[in-house]
Amino acid sequence: MHYRKTYKGILIAAMALFLVSCEQNSINSINEPKDSLVVTGKEELQYFPDAPGYYTNNNNSDSLIIQFELYAGNKPMITGKINNKNARFLIDNGKLFNEIWFYNGETDSLNLYYKTHEADSLIGIGEKEANPIYDGNPVNLSFTNVQFMDQPTLISPSESGYADFFPGINGQISSTLFKHFIVSFDFENLSIYLHKPEQFTPDKNQHAIKMQKRNNGSYCIPFELTTKTGETHKVLLDIDIGTVFPLYLISTNTNNIAITDKTEKQFVGMGGSGEIYGFKDTLAELKLGNYSFKNYPVIIAPIESNSDTNIVENGTFGIELMKNFTITFDYFNEILYLEPNKNFKGIDCK
Repeated sequence: MHYRKTYKGILIAAMALFLVSCEQNSINSINEPKDSLVVTGKEELQYFPDAPGYYTNNNNSDSLIIQFELYAGNKPMITGKINNKNARFLIDNGKLFNEIWFYNGETDSLNLYYKTHEADSLIGIGEKEANPIYDGNPVNLSFTNVQFMDQPTLISPSESGYADFFPGINGQISSTLFKHFIVSFDFENLSIYLHKPEQFTPDKNQHAIKMQKRNNGSYCIPFELTTKTGETHKVLLDIDIGTVFPLYLISTNTNNIAITDKTEKQFVGMGGSGEIYGFKDTLAELKLGNYSFKNYPVIIAPIESNSDTNIVENGTFGIELMKNFTITFDYFNEILYLEPNKNFKGIDCK
């Protein structure tokens, strides 16, 4: 999910937890992506001038490796060190927020403190109101072969409940990885490859899909969805590796995605503004680039179930679909690369 950090009346995009959707902007035919969104090559490299802090590494390799685990079986989690203490983080890219977000208040062992006791507001998807959040002091986060220095932080007080929802987890990171490197997730070997942007060359077996950036800071790619009643919807869905269910759609008057079965309403996640509920359904077919998936499960949520409709448009796809591939996020060129792995359960239509 996205949240918005309210600071002196300015809404600043900052982070994601479970669910992510798109904000309406000036893009033409937003629900009918064009074939031109699929690309086969690289574009001019664009670095991020706001990339948080800086990094150092212990070797001259063009790519670095961090091993990851699947927390609760479905959320990428990495372990690093802060202040010589182990710290465990979930990875999220629903929106490229620059801060490392900590879930459980000030922490002496990590030398983590509020900069000020004046709280900002955390507003996100969910059925409750905003939660308080504080700017924290910068930290250094180290892994075996790479160290991220002077990283900005946000801290949720313990009473917000995020630490209870993710026991044993200190928080989550995003731009720390994605604005410094082109990032590949190898789900067969549970390895993250951090590629230096100027050295990266895509493999010939990787299928490239052009990302599209929203005004709200999220990135989308085109899907074609066919319902069991035969209706076809061409939609842009947000990228979010933190989304744990197969597919999450928002039913709106714009995309006309209908909720056909309201008998299986269920809790589907925790957003910045509390619990999120939706309805379980199945698509006849999902098409993503060259790949097709039949009888694909989906959660469809009514738009009124979300506390901030400015954050929401069509929906999001996450790790359950991504695990079919070795997936590479190149935010510098705004390209997503897919290569089917041994977990692949779809059809390659090329």
